[in-house]
Parts: sequence; C-alpha cells; structure tokens
Amino acid sequence: RELGIHDVFQLLDLSRKTGVLRVASELRDDEGVVHFDSGRVVHAHVKSKSVPLELTLLQSGKISKDDLESARAKRTNGRADADIVDL
Repeated sequence: RELGIHDVFQLLDLSRKTGVLRVASELRDDEGVVHFDSGRVVHAHVKSKSVPLELTLLQSGKISKDDLESARAKRTNGRADADIVDL
C-alpha cells in the first residue's frame, strides 16, 4: 500500500518532527517544499507558484480576510505563515 501525502503530514505532526519536506513530481516537472516545526507546518511553497501560503489559503477560502489580518497582527517571525497555522 502506498503512503499518501496526507499520511506523511499526519506522521510528521504526530511525531512532532522539525525539518523540511521536499516533494517532487517528475511528471509535472515541479517541486513543493514544506517546513515543519514540532510537527506544525510553518511555511510552504511550490516551485511553479510564487504566491505565498497565506494568499493561497485566502484565495481558496480556507481562511478569511479577518483570519489573515489576525495572523499578521500576531506575527512572531516576520511572516504570517506560522501564525495562520494556529487559527
């Protein structure tokens, strides 16, 4: 049985791992990078898309504009990415 990407994320979360996960697709000639801190996603980007995670979440409806503004107000690392994860 194959391990899906959501299973990998869950495993990293449950084991509270810190580091960088790179996911590459030869078929799409693309690569994604996800940064974890104690199992939490704190930053992510895809090579072919230069849009920040916070804007991707906003555009997809996963967070509201109020959520984004709240995260920006609480910034601890210069980016809202980590604070959005807390919402």
